[in-house]
Amino acid sequence: MPKMAEVFPHRALGAVPGAASHRVAACGDGALAPMCPFKHAFGGVKPMACVRGGLAPWQERRSKELMRSRLESDISLAELATECRLSRSYFARAFKKSTGESPHRWLLGQRVETAKHMLLHSETPLSEIALAVGFSDQSHLTKVFARAVGATPGAWRRGLKQRFIVMPGESETSGSSVRRQSDPAPAHA
Repeated sequence: MPKMAEVFPHRALGAVPGAASHRVAACGDGALAPMCPFKHAFGGVKPMACVRGGLAPWQERRSKELMRSRLESDISLAELATECRLSRSYFARAFKKSTGESPHRWLLGQRVETAKHMLLHSETPLSEIALAVGFSDQSHLTKVFARAVGATPGAWRRGLKQRFIVMPGESETSGSSVRRQSDPAPAHA
């Protein structure tokens, strides 16, 4: 018969202060890793998407929410770290470990995605879009956008307009009014 320490290693090692043992086991930390199959099969515990040395799910979610909500303004690393109850340096390392990008790079990516959405769905001038998504000016937007997308915002917007044409006399919202430029024009009798 197996010893209790073999079946329940967290009891033999002692509880981790402030953390549920199933969370530590689900993350695969150290000696508690053997608990994963047992807990998942018999305890109904689902594995957590933890990365060793990364942010806890609530910290990642909170930091991303905060950055998205303040997209148009600057947010400091210190503010993000304070929200997550971490030091600045630890937060920066943990965020990169969790997301694969530094907080600044992730924020720039969100700004570019928001700019793409605005370019696609509005006729707002590029300078206004740049300010609305948090870039200092249009040239900053252009530089970051071109690096991320491979085309300048103006060229990207023109490329979308050239792909789709609204036929005269039809509304923009009807499904048949939009056709690809490469489609043959209808013959008028």
